[in-house]
Amino acid sequence: MIAMQNYKLTKLGTENIKELTIYLLEVEGDFTPPLFQRILDKSDAKSINDYANKLLSKANVFSFLDNNIITSVIAIYANDFTNYNAYIPILSVNKKYRGLGLASKLLEVSIKCASKNDMKQIYVRTWTDNYIAISLYEKFDFKIKKIDDNGILFIKFIR
Repeated sequence: MIAMQNYKLTKLGTENIKELTIYLLEVEGDFTPPLFQRILDKSDAKSINDYANKLLSKANVFSFLDNNIITSVIAIYANDFTNYNAYIPILSVNKKYRGLGLASKLLEVSIKCASKNDMKQIYVRTWTDNYIAISLYEKFDFKIKKIDDNGILFIKFIR
């Protein structure tokens, strides 16, 4: 197993559209339902490329890179300056890189990003059977706000 320090934490920008789209296509099947179906159901994006573009242009997107290849991604919208709510629409680690602590580090970075932007709380949603994600969010003191047909909505108060 390779140590995490060999990976480079990077904030992705619109110039990374191709790399992010490739990554999202690689991990699409890791989501339940699959990522593309979720995008069509919950977003105004019409394709994974549209979704990648939306994330890169409207959210803060952080990634760990391995030789310029995206290994993991977190996006956080920290731009609601009316209610001061941040939202994490995606946190993903490629199966080949799991167990290295990448998700924890990405979540730490996103919490710092929300705090820097004066957000009061962060919301994130996951499926009720995604036990790894549930455990991660609970470890970071996210609390269950609601459980419904769309899964579990977590909230973390940061102010």
